[in-house]
Amino acid sequence: MVYNKIDNSHRVSFAKTQNLVAWHKNQLCFVNASFDEIAPMLARWYDIDVKLEHNTGLCRRYTVSFNNEPINKVLNVLEKLSGITYQVKDRTVIINLKKCKMI
Repeated sequence: MVYNKIDNSHRVSFAKTQNLVAWHKNQLCFVNASFDEIAPMLARWYDIDVKLEHNTGLCRRYTVSFNNEPINKVLNVLEKLSGITYQVKDRTVIINLKKCKMI
């Protein structure tokens, strides 16, 4: 539930509980997630900055989980899965997204 104290209203919605349970088991879990959703989770999980280049991150979705894997392994799997490329500079990861093909 989200409560808005300005207008005293509330909104009930479903939460992705799989992600919450996975966190307790030290698992990083993406369920039908776009790169716009994946990037901030990677940033929080690994305490790094993640920047998306050529941001077309909403056109594809991914379901994948990792069990306590280092960031380089996660990025390598995402690279193979999605065709992204990435660069690591200090504590910043720059993810270059492939352009989506229009159907």
